[in-house]
Amino acid sequence: MNKPILPLTPNISERVQRFIQSPQLLQDLADACGSPLNIVFPQAVSANIRRFREVYDKHAIAGRIYYAHKPNKSEALVRQVAIEAIYVDIASERELHSALRAGFVGAKIQATGPKNRDFLTLALQHSVLISVDNFQELQSIQKLIATLKIEHANILVRLCGFVGMSKESRFGVPISDLETVLSFISAHQSTLKLKGFSFHLDTASLEEKVIALVDTLNCIKLAHKKGLKPSIVNIGGGFKVNYLKHKGEWDEYVSALQQSVLGEHESLSWQNSGLGYRSEHGVLKGGPSFYQYFNEIAGPDYLNRLLSFKPDSFDGQTVAQVLSDNLLELYIEPGRALLDQAGITIAKVNFVKQSPKGEVLVGLDMNRSNLDSLNQEMMVDPVVVSNSGEQPASKSPIGVYFIGNLCLESDFIYKHKTFAHAMPQADDLVIFTNTAAYNMDFTESHTLQQRIATKLAVVEQNNTFKWYMDEKYRPVAYPYDL
Repeated sequence: MNKPILPLTPNISERVQRFIQSPQLLQDLADACGSPLNIVFPQAVSANIRRFREVYDKHAIAGRIYYAHKPNKSEALVRQVAIEAIYVDIASERELHSALRAGFVGAKIQATGPKNRDFLTLALQHSVLISVDNFQELQSIQKLIATLKIEHANILVRLCGFVGMSKESRFGVPISDLETVLSFISAHQSTLKLKGFSFHLDTASLEEKVIALVDTLNCIKLAHKKGLKPSIVNIGGGFKVNYLKHKGEWDEYVSALQQSVLGEHESLSWQNSGLGYRSEHGVLKGGPSFYQYFNEIAGPDYLNRLLSFKPDSFDGQTVAQVLSDNLLELYIEPGRALLDQAGITIAKVNFVKQSPKGEVLVGLDMNRSNLDSLNQEMMVDPVVVSNSGEQPASKSPIGVYFIGNLCLESDFIYKHKTFAHAMPQADDLVIFTNTAAYNMDFTESHTLQQRIATKLAVVEQNNTFKWYMDEKYRPVAYPYDL
């Protein structure tokens, strides 16, 4: 049976590359702070913000860039963003507390997601822009305004139910119900200030974003007929990140995974789980349960492509021209894209062994919750740094599975086979790159009372790296080269 060698080479920034090429520093930090260890790079976020701003300037449009708090719990990153003259999107009361501690004032904060009474109360008390999810929430806001003796609330109405979407969202007000919501806002214009509309699609499809945008512009026209004056379109996030260096490697691995499910060569997933794919009577069914890790157009480039798009209904004008001509502001909430290359996760190797079927299992001193995004597999090869300083070369890459430290059969760091260039050894460091968004701490837990990762903030100054405990990091505006 065929035994393919299938690397998934990570896309690593020059800064991160320089950092992981400092083996003694890595070992010292891992020895001092334990395994797993999370490193965040505040300078990377500043650089990403700058690149998004350049797209706004290129298209001469007004608007706001919101840093989405939820992908990472780092205090250092929120503090860094707070000095960048941009805004923050929060999705819980505790995230709101975090933003306020970091230095954001209410006028620079937007509240999204499900909201209980306490969350709404604090948001209203700080004049936070509230993206309203449903009619009952809107009614609750109106009642709280009176109870709290607040002058008014600034709101967006979050929309859903766009025709032609591949997925239906549980968030937002269906466009078909918008008439009721707008009538209520119109009747309470003195206290409910409709600033605009928002949407956040569970897809990165450029075409679907444009469909939603066109429908949102029609909603703005409807609101104007009601005597309201919305001027904001918030299109959320979904700007993609490119995690891999080579498109060919990605295509080859996914194709080989599908073939392995059909039994055409050795399994590439633990117990041939298929990672979302399955075989039914020799026919491939299902779909991937993982992110699209190679994206040729991502981040600011994706936004540029969106603003340059010319929908049929725009009579030859681009999205940017229509926004500008109608004096509309564009708000965005990049999650992954602002955290691109902003973090790594380091773990020590506890042991290496073989399964009864001969599969190589590399046991790490971390568990699935330390590198997890809603149970989605992270399909990127880690970097192995030898504890001895010398890594014996192997004749050919070795297929291994990375497993965790929990006493649970399900505790796999990677359920897909990873091809290591040399056999990892006990006390080696395994470095998972680009983990800041939705991976390093998104679902982290103290299961079995295992430790959660220590988090450090690292900045580069004069060709050397300086590190801080995450909670002790205090940024200065553009202190170092970006």
